[in-house]
Amino acid sequence: MIFNELQQFRQTLYDNLGNARDALFDLMDAVLTSACIVSFVSLSQSPLFRRQWSSTYEALRDSRLPRSKVLKLGSV
Repeated sequence: MIFNELQQFRQTLYDNLGNARDALFDLMDAVLTSACIVSFVSLSQSPLFRRQWSSTYEALRDSRLPRSKVLKLGSV
C-alpha cells in the first residue's frame, strides 16, 4: 500500500515538473540517496543520475517548479 502511494506521488510530481523533468527527477533521486553532497559534480556521479554532469545545471536553469502544486502533493 505505501509503495503504491509513493509511486503515485512520484508520478504526479514528475507530471508537474515541466521542462527538464527527467534530469530533475534524477537529480532529486541523487540528492535523496547521497550520503554526502559536496558539489553538483558529486551528485552527477550518483548511480541514480543517468545524465552528464552538466545536466544538473541545465535542469535547474530550465525548470520552474509549480510550487503550489508541489506543496499540495505533500499535504495529501
